[in-house]
Amino acid sequence: MRRAARLIASALLVVAFAGCGTDGATKYQGNAPTAAQAYGLCASCHVPIANRMLVSAPALRCETCHADATPNAYGPGHRTLPTKAQVPHFPDPSHAAGASGIFRECAYCHNNFATNLVPYSNDLECETCHVEQLLPTYSPGHRSLPGPELVPAFSGPAHRLTADQVRFGYCAFCHNDKVTNMIASDGDLPCQYCHQTKLSDEYGPDHQSIPGPDLVPSFPGPAHLLGAEKVYAECAYCHNSVTVDAVTTSGHGRQSLECEGCHTNLTPGQVGPDHRSITACKQCHPGPRTHHDPLVGTAYECAVCHTPHGSPNILLVRPEIDTPQGGPQPVVFTNLDGLADGSFASVSRPGSGVCEICHTTTEFYRANGTGEPHYPYPCFTCHPHAQGFRPLDVDALATLAPVAAHAAP
Repeated sequence: MRRAARLIASALLVVAFAGCGTDGATKYQGNAPTAAQAYGLCASCHVPIANRMLVSAPALRCETCHADATPNAYGPGHRTLPTKAQVPHFPDPSHAAGASGIFRECAYCHNNFATNLVPYSNDLECETCHVEQLLPTYSPGHRSLPGPELVPAFSGPAHRLTADQVRFGYCAFCHNDKVTNMIASDGDLPCQYCHQTKLSDEYGPDHQSIPGPDLVPSFPGPAHLLGAEKVYAECAYCHNSVTVDAVTTSGHGRQSLECEGCHTNLTPGQVGPDHRSITACKQCHPGPRTHHDPLVGTAYECAVCHTPHGSPNILLVRPEIDTPQGGPQPVVFTNLDGLADGSFASVSRPGSGVCEICHTTTEFYRANGTGEPHYPYPCFTCHPHAQGFRPLDVDALATLAPVAAHAAP
């Protein structure tokens, strides 16, 4: 009877072991291994740490940082702690990387950099700049440093932007010299205003578009640095020649330092053609009338002879005027004397005065320097601007008879 019981027990044991792991047999019914057990035996004692590492740094293993100090023996101090050279900046003994964990394994050894870069994590990864893995183990020099073709001007080893630089976003990390110049120039344009199109998924030369003249008619230069024209703020970046003229010449009276005085923003947050209004001159100057002006009735009426943005000449007369018969002609207009150099009609260079350069069929003061002798006093005495420079009528001219008689040639 005892022998029969032993035989039965032995048979059952054989069946049990024979069925373990075999198809169709009874399987092991214990708990399935957890993902954290990818960290081996360490996960048995350090479960919370293993779970945190699994989320942020699955490629790291405990042995990467902790060498076995007491082989085959466990307990406090059985593994080493990494040196500062190996782990320059660790997040926390709990191995919780927090928001910086988006940078994965890198955040565990360079947590200060990762924390600074968190706001830009949608656009930048560590591998964006540190492309190549140079060493098979994590240690100083294990990744490449970018050259100037990839990062022309770096913000600094801390991977941190100043409060002034933050508004330029992640661009400020690689183009910090331009950002610094724009801050010094009081510029407040986001980079994407001008560099609108992403041309490549990889950062480096030509990865963003360069604006054409339709978007940026006149630029101060690749350094993005303004001079005295910075008083016009961001307008000076796209309309640099206009603002330089305005700040170095007479400007436009009380409107000199305020583009907004004449140009209302029509598309806030967006730049490009027609993003601001153009105010017609007659809106502020209803008195004067133009004279044979091909742009009459448009916003550019008066602009054939006058520039609204400053001129070396008085009364905002252009330094160069397009004439009907001979293309652009240089003009020097610095006084209201009449027949005088730098005035309405020139003495030393007949035909070059502001009133002469367009005249081909008049009896006096023609563009070719010919014409009958005429009164030498200011032209608008008899040809007022308010009448489009048409001569006064006979009665009005009679009131000028004493002056005319005195000044007649």
